[in-house]
Amino acid sequence: MDHQFWMLQDLPLLRLADEMLIIGLDGWTQSRGVCEEMFKALAWRKPITLIEESDIDLLPTIPATARRFLKSSILPDAPSET
Repeated sequence: MDHQFWMLQDLPLLRLADEMLIIGLDGWTQSRGVCEEMFKALAWRKPITLIEESDIDLLPTIPATARRFLKSSILPDAPSET
């Protein structure tokens, strides 16, 4: 399956989603698909949360170390660091 096939599957689902969660697996920043999905999510004003690979074991709780792009409408605010 090629990139275009997966975009035809992914983008309609992303359009319906409230938010985009990215699990930062090795190489995710080089993924053409993830980059395109992030661009679309931001264009559609959907929040994006990046969860580092080292925090996968903490899911489904979103760790305080997660990076957020736009304010989440479905996830609680990250705890403030004091």
